[in-house]
Amino acid sequence: MESLGKIAARLLGALVLCVGIWLVPMPAAAQELPPLEGYYVVENGQAVGPLPASEIEARVRDGRLSERSLVWRQGMNDWEEARFRPDLGPLIGSPRAAEADPAFNVRDFGTYLQGSWTSDPAQTDIPDMGQASVVNTIAFGADGTFRSLTKMSTVPGAPQPMSVNVEGTGTYTLSGANGETVTISFLGTSLTKIEGQPGNGFPDQLQFDATIKAMDQSTFIEDGSTYRKAAQ
Repeated sequence: MESLGKIAARLLGALVLCVGIWLVPMPAAAQELPPLEGYYVVENGQAVGPLPASEIEARVRDGRLSERSLVWRQGMNDWEEARFRPDLGPLIGSPRAAEADPAFNVRDFGTYLQGSWTSDPAQTDIPDMGQASVVNTIAFGADGTFRSLTKMSTVPGAPQPMSVNVEGTGTYTLSGANGETVTISFLGTSLTKIEGQPGNGFPDQLQFDATIKAMDQSTFIEDGSTYRKAAQ
């Protein structure tokens, strides 16, 4: 299954190894861990960990670990924002942590998704070109259509400066909704444009599934990347 954050990687082939956040493998067997122990934390688009409690506390003190930081450890089904974890929330001081059931429930994902969503910037390494910043934007229409734009640009000082845009259009369907997660099936076409390259770009077909987890009314997580809804 491909993710929204990896569309550009597939289209660019050998040029890009991965777009988005590298995730640690999640073992099938859950293991009970002491509070604050064994967490992975997403920092600068990378999963760091497992961390001991002392490192978690240090990150809270210096601000590297905040309410909206993505965390995961054994026993969790998916990445979550730190404010929703019963052991991390009180440490950070999030009022949401005191709720008995912090899970956000979506009655109608079709309505929930309508509008434009943009991912938090992530970084990836491009062979022989250095690091690049990646941002994905996708707009869901009420009529079941979507438009997407993946922007990838090498960071200042990269050996080979480059900017790539991947535009996507097509239709989407929803399945497997359970109030918290839903699978989105995309079908359409894409056009990859490399800045400075002649021609009209490189067309391709889009067909993939992505499972998202709703965190609140304007935030969802997909494959470890956080997407935020634009104000309407």
